Amino acid sequence: MANRFTNLVGSDRISDSYTQINDGFDGVEQELDALDTSTGTAQQDINDHKAATTAHSSTSAATAGRIMQRDAQGRAKVAAPAASDDIARKQEVDTVQNNLTTHAGSGGSAHAAATTSTAGFMVATDKDKLDKSTSASTANTLMQRDGNGQANVGTPTANSHIARKQDVDAVQSNLTTHTSDSTIHVTSAEKTKLGGIQTGAEVNQNAFSQVNNVPANSKTDTLTVEGGTGITVTTDPANKKMTITATGTSTPGAHASSHLSGGSDPIPNATTTTSGLMAAADKNAITNLQADVDALEAQLAEAATITHTLSQGQSIVEAQQASGASVVVLGQTRYNLLGSDGRLNNLSTFSIAGNVTLSTAFVRNTGSSFMFVDTGQGTKDYSLTLDPTKEYYVGCWVYIESYQSGGANITLRDFGTNQTRYTAVINYSLVGAWQFISVKIPKNNTLVGDGFRLRFGMNTGGTMVMYFADLRLIEISSSEFSSLTGEALDTLIPYIDGMQSVRGVSVAVKGRNQILPLHSTGVSTTAVGEILEPYKYRLTSSGASGVNAFITISVLPNRQYTFAADINNANGTIGVFDSAGSASLASYGTTPRTFNSGANTVVRLYMRTNANTTSEFANHTLVLGDASALPPSFVPNQDQTHIADVILRSIGNRRDVYNANLGEVWRIVGEVLLSDLTYLTTVSGTNVDRIVYNRPSGMSGVVGSGIALVEGMAELSGALDQASNVGKYGTVHGANIIDFLVAKGTTRAQFEAATNMSAKIVYRLAAPVTEPVPHSGALTVHPGPNIVEVRTGYRRELATPQSVSISSVPHYVINRTAQAGSALTGRTNEVLRVYKGGQVDDKWTIRANDSNYNGGGGASIPATDYDPNADYYVDYIVLDRHAYTTAVSEASVTVAANLGSAVGANTEDIARVKTHNDKQDTGIRELQLDAWALETMAANRNGYGVTTGTATAYTVTLTPAPVGIPAGLRITVKLHVANGANPSINANGFGASPILRANGSAPPPGLLKAGGIYTLVSDGTAFTLQGEGGEYGDAAAGDVLAGKTIGTEDGLVTGTLALTGDATAAQVLTGRTYYDTDAKTRRTGSMPNRGAVTITPGTANQTIQNGYHNGSGVVQGSANLTAANIRSGVNIFGVIGTLIEGKRVATGTVTSGALAVQFDQVGTGLVLRGAANITGLAFTAGIAILYRNNFEYLVVYAATTDRVFVGGGTSTSMMYYNATSPGFIRTSSRLQIPAQENTTFNYIVIEE
Repeated sequence: MANRFTNLVGSDRISDSYTQINDGFDGVEQELDALDTSTGTAQQDINDHKAATTAHSSTSAATAGRIMQRDAQGRAKVAAPAASDDIARKQEVDTVQNNLTTHAGSGGSAHAAATTSTAGFMVATDKDKLDKSTSASTANTLMQRDGNGQANVGTPTANSHIARKQDVDAVQSNLTTHTSDSTIHVTSAEKTKLGGIQTGAEVNQNAFSQVNNVPANSKTDTLTVEGGTGITVTTDPANKKMTITATGTSTPGAHASSHLSGGSDPIPNATTTTSGLMAAADKNAITNLQADVDALEAQLAEAATITHTLSQGQSIVEAQQASGASVVVLGQTRYNLLGSDGRLNNLSTFSIAGNVTLSTAFVRNTGSSFMFVDTGQGTKDYSLTLDPTKEYYVGCWVYIESYQSGGANITLRDFGTNQTRYTAVINYSLVGAWQFISVKIPKNNTLVGDGFRLRFGMNTGGTMVMYFADLRLIEISSSEFSSLTGEALDTLIPYIDGMQSVRGVSVAVKGRNQILPLHSTGVSTTAVGEILEPYKYRLTSSGASGVNAFITISVLPNRQYTFAADINNANGTIGVFDSAGSASLASYGTTPRTFNSGANTVVRLYMRTNANTTSEFANHTLVLGDASALPPSFVPNQDQTHIADVILRSIGNRRDVYNANLGEVWRIVGEVLLSDLTYLTTVSGTNVDRIVYNRPSGMSGVVGSGIALVEGMAELSGALDQASNVGKYGTVHGANIIDFLVAKGTTRAQFEAATNMSAKIVYRLAAPVTEPVPHSGALTVHPGPNIVEVRTGYRRELATPQSVSISSVPHYVINRTAQAGSALTGRTNEVLRVYKGGQVDDKWTIRANDSNYNGGGGASIPATDYDPNADYYVDYIVLDRHAYTTAVSEASVTVAANLGSAVGANTEDIARVKTHNDKQDTGIRELQLDAWALETMAANRNGYGVTTGTATAYTVTLTPAPVGIPAGLRITVKLHVANGANPSINANGFGASPILRANGSAPPPGLLKAGGIYTLVSDGTAFTLQGEGGEYGDAAAGDVLAGKTIGTEDGLVTGTLALTGDATAAQVLTGRTYYDTDAKTRRTGSMPNRGAVTITPGTANQTIQNGYHNGSGVVQGSANLTAANIRSGVNIFGVIGTLIEGKRVATGTVTSGALAVQFDQVGTGLVLRGAANITGLAFTAGIAILYRNNFEYLVVYAATTDRVFVGGGTSTSMMYYNATSPGFIRTSSRLQIPAQENTTFNYIVIEE
């Protein structure tokens, strides 16, 4: 770069020639100084240029090429104008004004007189004519209207002359005279015709003029007489006769009106006892009755039922009339491809960068979230390929606690790379609130690689605090892809762990009255308020101001409701407010309050009484709609719920179907765990091996894809024998097998050890099956709108209520956290009801959103209402539905369209119930028979008698008498004589049965003693003697003390065991006893019990005390007793030390990240740098040195300076960073410091 000030060589480094830059600027400065003088030419030129009178040679004269300037009087001159847009001078304007004054044209001469073709001045004669104009009929003057708008003219003589009024009046007079005279005016031809008619001539003699009001239409017209009701007309043309005959059934004549009400001779209307005329009201009633009958017949004719589609959550179902409701729920299996990673309850699940911590401060369903402060991301690669023929969505909940700057999102990227394909964005304006963000992945997705990379968190560093929760990636249908957006995605396709199906279905129809009994509403029961009855409440004000109480209740948004209650006096009023009680939705009044819920999902229904008054409120009612929707009379809340303990699955377009009306499921999808499969063989391929299992029993034998879905695995694609299929499964190689593709050489044991064998497998069944389902509850709808709610996650289980004091009142509780024994199996979102035995017990108070209960849901009951001898069962909805179920995507409810279809449905229900009752009756009968059999057996077991007969053939009559000798019959007998050889017994004449010992042999003669009582049990053939035989034991002579005997099956045996003990008391543990040579004398030991003695090594020898040691005593050792921990040359218990004292040192390698972490650069401020994160240290770092190769990059940190140096031999700059930077981290096991980005360093860290 050469110029007159300096020369710089482009190939030289700046550090080689930077001094020439200063030289060049010195030259510029000198030249400027020379120019900057008060008398210099340049300065004078500038001053002249700035002066107003000399700027660019401006002048007020009309000089060409000069800037125009006003003179001292503010005037300026221009040359004479030539073009139309030139500036006009004063002299041109004065000339125009003069011409205007003299009426001169542009040529300078005055205007000419006007002619018939040319405009001009008016001539004097024309002016004279105007002046002489008149309304009189004066000749040769202009005609002018007078003040009335009239003008006169002379007598008209020509056809074109104006006619005067008198001329027109004369013509009118003649016309009037002509029309009023009797003279006929005819033409000449008409006069000739009339002259030819003879006097008295008649024309058309057969014509008539008019009969009654029927005129003739022509000269030869015809009139016909017809008979009416009761009138017959006959004609006789020959005799010119017509006969009219009354038949006696004719309608009464006009005189009938005289007999009507108000007539001269009225006939009274008929009554229930007297005949008479029919009243008009009766006629209307008969007419309306027919319409009512027609409508009733239409209602009785069975019409097609009406089906409404439902989904998870609340829906409005309009019903024409009250009827039963039949519900059908379709199965749904959802699969979160992220497994349970999306719970976000473990940082180690993802590769974490930046400032990310685990949090429970803001959570959704899973109870935890990731908190991001200013920076940080979570990243993970998943080797699951998204099927290009399917559609998916990625979503999660995000809570922004604070935001100033920066960016965050969720991205789906190519497997193993940072190439972003799909992004879910965040609305940064929603601070202090949850928002659901999502992005849909269409068919033929653009992801590259054998899987995908998920990254979420901050994509641009800034100042913000955000929480991510409930992360998921789930397949959705095409209709869901096109129709669901925003939070609707989360409602119908919520977060789940791994693979979940619909489980535990609950369908509820809200009662017409949506207010529960008051004790279940949480209404105030303080000194001013008291619940008198389930729907009766008393409010008392004893002060100078009124008091109120309210019921909090859930509502649907943007719906019309009406709240009503009966109030006993005018001092009480009711009103409706929002959930905070601050905004009125319906003002206070005594009549029903109709309101629109607006955006509210919860409202308060208020009761109020005036100062110093008491009011009672009863029959509280809340209905959907206006006041016309209120029932004719009060009805309590009658919420109905149908619950079914059922699992409903789906695979592809095949779905299980649950019919609540039948209480059964039509099942087409099965499920097993991977561990349930039976191993078949291992098949070796060229690139992959196959671990082969038998298909589950009942699985479809179709060979192809989409027959099964394995949790955590993708289905193989493309050619089988290729390495990209490792880790996938397939059902395309045989009708009876499932393949799992593994790397070459992988054994079954290795595969099962590395695989989640608890993974679920859902599969298509070979044929559908129908299964009964445990269920309860029937549903009905009322006329008008009904709220129908579909939920999942229902469970029923036996509760274990525990006692506790609540507000100093003894209670029993279920699922209360502090009473661990009352807990239900899972965290509870909502308790639906509590059963005492098989009946709903409404004495329990349902607790909702109560932090004292595990999950927020539970129940309590006063101890006075609790039955300690009863079994209590609980229906509830689990809180952690993500680990239990997914949402219902499709269901339906069918209701009757009219009375006929309602009756038809009820008839079918009655038949179904009768069939069910018949089955129950049959079951009860079978149970009764079983009970009778047990009673009979019990009677047989009590049989007793004294024998007769002989020693070898006993007989006995038992009381009570047996009905036979079945197997298991037990009898007790008293023998009258000792037994002989091979004895038998005949009980109650049913035949002799042999008596045997337990080993199957006959008792030897004399074994059974006379007078002895013995128990015998029959096996249907023989009686076996009880209480002997095998009950002798197995002691032999050597087991019995010498000189003593023992009974055996072989008789008495004499013992041979001799006592030879020689221990002394000092040799036996104190407190213990022993025998020496005397079996009857127990002795006590005196040896001291040392127990477990612990000896801690010291500098002197320690003597082990005499006594008993239990074997658990130890001589303490230490893992620190190593040569490295002992000063060099020192011998401790044979370990010679090698330690040379100093600080601990850690070495290794670390790779820094991208420019994503904020550090405070000295002199600059916060900048984004790479971060080297050293973890796993056994000490707190005091000095750290990071270097690459021959110190081409170098990072040095010393705790004593609180600074980090970043530079190196190839660095173009040397920078220092403060240890107070946001990205700087130093703990007892970790050090994170700035470094050159994306670089691998060797490190040396020295203990502080």
